[in-house]
Amino acid sequence: MFSVSQQFSYYQLVARLFKRWLSAQLLLEHFDPVNADLICCYVFLHMNPVKSILTGFCRTLRLLRDFDWVNEPLIINFNQELTSNRIIKR
Repeated sequence: MFSVSQQFSYYQLVARLFKRWLSAQLLLEHFDPVNADLICCYVFLHMNPVKSILTGFCRTLRLLRDFDWVNEPLIINFNQELTSNRIIKR
């Protein structure tokens, strides 16, 4: 995650805001802080470029709402080492 914070200037701010939001909603005790960081990493690595803190935060909340957490794994391709064929095979 260190390289993500070096690549994207808003990553750390979005991750911090997301954790504060989780805390305000009394959900932080259900999330490991590392998992909250990984959800934010996914937003920065796999979605359109994030141009502001608000955009990153809203996309993180949208991912939390829309992702099929029961049936799909959230695969984060940090170094673009995984091809789509390899991800589909699981």
